[in-house]
Amino acid sequence: MLRFGKKIGTQRRSPYAPKPLLVRVFFLGLRIYIFLLFSYLIVFSSIAFPLRLSTDSMVPSIRKSESVLVSRLSYTFEPLENLFDFRWQSPERGDLIVFHTPYMTIPIFTEQPLKWVIGLLSFGTIRSYSTSTTPFEDSGYQVRRIVGIPGDTLEFRLGEWYIVNENLGPATSELLLSEREYRPRLPEVRSGYVSPFGDSGFPFTLGEDEWFVAADNRTGALDSRYYGVVRFREIQGRVVLRFSPLSRFGLL
Repeated sequence: MLRFGKKIGTQRRSPYAPKPLLVRVFFLGLRIYIFLLFSYLIVFSSIAFPLRLSTDSMVPSIRKSESVLVSRLSYTFEPLENLFDFRWQSPERGDLIVFHTPYMTIPIFTEQPLKWVIGLLSFGTIRSYSTSTTPFEDSGYQVRRIVGIPGDTLEFRLGEWYIVNENLGPATSELLLSEREYRPRLPEVRSGYVSPFGDSGFPFTLGEDEWFVAADNRTGALDSRYYGVVRFREIQGRVVLRFSPLSRFGLL
C-alpha cells in the first residue's frame, strides 16, 4: 500500500521473550525470602522466640544446650501494653521467665536482623537466635523461676525460699505455693549450708512492681539477690515448651 509516497508494510510485533529461567527462579526465591523474613520478624518480635541455654543454672528443669520456646503473649501484647498499660495476667510463682539483666547491652540496629538473615540463609545450621548467658556476657538474657510476687515477704533457708506473708500463716515453702510443679537442685549437704552470696536469712518484702527470681540449680547460680528484683517491663516472656532435644520434648 502506498500512502504519501511511502510503502507501509504489515508490521509484526516481536514475539514475547520470557526471562531466562535462572532470573525467574531468582526473583521467585527473593519474593519468598522477603515474605519469610517479615513473617519471621513479626513472629519473633510479637509472638514467640526460641532460646538456647548455655549454662546449668536451670538444672534439672532445663539442661545446658537445650532449646526452649518463649511466649511473648503469656502476660501481655506489647502494642496494647505500651498504649494502655494492658496485660492478660501477671507473672505467678513458679513461672519460668526470660528477662534482661541490668548488664544487658543494646546491639546496634542491624545486628539482630543480620543474625536472623544468617539463620534463614543457613537453614538453621548457624545458631542465630538468643542464647541465655551469665550477666557478664553480651546478650544479658536470663532464664529464672519466679519465687516471689509483689507483696511477698521472703526468707532463704538452706537452699529454699520461704514466703512469710501474714495472710498465709507460718512460713511456707516456695514449692507449696507455686502455680507450677518443679524441683530445684538443692545442695547435697544442707546442714549448715551457706549460699555463695552469704546467708540471706532475714526476711525482706517485695514492692508493687517487683518479682523475685531464682535459679532451679541452687548450688551456685545467680538470683535476684545478686542482680536485683525483676520489673514487669524487663520480662520478655514465659518459657512454655522445650523442643530440643526431642527426647525431652514437653511443656514447662
